[in-house]
Amino acid sequence: MILQVYMIDYGFSEVLSKSNLRGLKKDFRLHQSYAFPSKLYGVRPAGGMAEWSRTACEAMEDLVCNRRLFLSKKVGGRECGIL
Repeated sequence: MILQVYMIDYGFSEVLSKSNLRGLKKDFRLHQSYAFPSKLYGVRPAGGMAEWSRTACEAMEDLVCNRRLFLSKKVGGRECGIL
């Protein structure tokens, strides 16, 4: 059986054979999603562009992937804690 699987943590879909899938451990099913939408405060595409270029996205991915990041939540311009 072939299935289309949405990779919520990566944001894309892939077609896979059911034999390549495994069940999610019960411990992980008890928690809310570990991925959540976020953005860098005050960071915008260069030159007034509406969207980021592919090159800029790849550069950002190189900077943040496989690294420990500390997030600070801001509400109404005020810092509310580190996540």
